[in-house]
Amino acid sequence: MRHIRALLLAVVLLVVSFGQAMLATAQDDECFAISTGESSLPRSIEEDPLPTPPPLPGESSAPGGVVLPPPLPGESVAPGDVGPPPTPPGGSGAPGDVIPSGQPGGSSAPSGNGPAFDIPDEIPECVTEARVVRVIDGETIEVEITERRDPAYGQTLTVRLLLIDAPGNGTSGGPEECFGDEAADRAAALLSDRTVYLERDASETDPEGRLLRHVWFEHDGKPFLANEQLVRDGDAVLAWTLPDVLYMEWIWDAELQAQADNAGLWRECGGLR
Repeated sequence: MRHIRALLLAVVLLVVSFGQAMLATAQDDECFAISTGESSLPRSIEEDPLPTPPPLPGESSAPGGVVLPPPLPGESVAPGDVGPPPTPPGGSGAPGDVIPSGQPGGSSAPSGNGPAFDIPDEIPECVTEARVVRVIDGETIEVEITERRDPAYGQTLTVRLLLIDAPGNGTSGGPEECFGDEAADRAAALLSDRTVYLERDASETDPEGRLLRHVWFEHDGKPFLANEQLVRDGDAVLAWTLPDVLYMEWIWDAELQAQADNAGLWRECGGLR
């Protein structure tokens, strides 16, 4: 199993290196902002508390979507393999009940399952400040751009979170999938009405015209990547499209940890298939 893991890791690292090289060429040492490439103003610090995600429903076995990469041998999480994730304190969704479970910046190899790598210890400088006005599903949000120097200031735009795939809840025209409503509810509990910081990877938009972004937020003075948080909580899985692979190692580690914890959709649906 260790040899298979090492082989998969080598492939992932190769993909990451390729994507990062393409990104470096595209960026040309300039910060991306929405639609123009103009640098953003320094971000403000928001100290609002993080609400509690709603509790998980009873177990179900309906199939979901696709997992990338596939679970490693011996790491599948059929119900009953490991204990269920702990119930969030309170479980009421009231602000300030819990601290994010994802890894804040300044650490390496957070779960011990993945490779050793550095995690940013602060929100990157090349970001665009925005406020979440609506959570559409577990991977898609609507934001109002609050960065005054950005040409899209005041506009409401749709953002697709990079490197994750969440089960559909039927709101975007697709089918309703196992854990789709729960994933959307938990994403809403995490992000609704929050100030977030949008970081571009290599691509600007997807074929549907949605912005493609890594979505950062701050809690208790520490940076958290929402994309990673949702995967670590078991509300989404890793999925990538080249060349947007900036944080793929980190999010892969989060998925391995979610599987080990039997969290979220891994417990309720056995993952996305």
